[in-house]
Amino acid sequence: VIEGKMISIDYEGDGQTATIRKSNEIGDISGDYNDYGKEETNTTESGIEYTYKVRTTIWMNDDYSYSATFNYDVTTDEVIALMKTLK
Repeated sequence: VIEGKMISIDYEGDGQTATIRKSNEIGDISGDYNDYGKEETNTTESGIEYTYKVRTTIWMNDDYSYSATFNYDVTTDEVIALMKTLK
């Protein structure tokens, strides 16, 4: 936790890790600057624009920036399911 700025939660299990972040700062808060060879910007059915980079996804919702970073490849469907649970 960076007081007043960001919360970061790490999950680990079965050799897989995920880091979920939420911040009141605008922009890419993931800390992941790797080039995965694929990057696309899409919009969910509820109108949230997100940038998908195979292992990292970033988005804005209700004046907050979010990121989800994994040590394995995730699908856009998995990311959208996660986005729906975070507020």
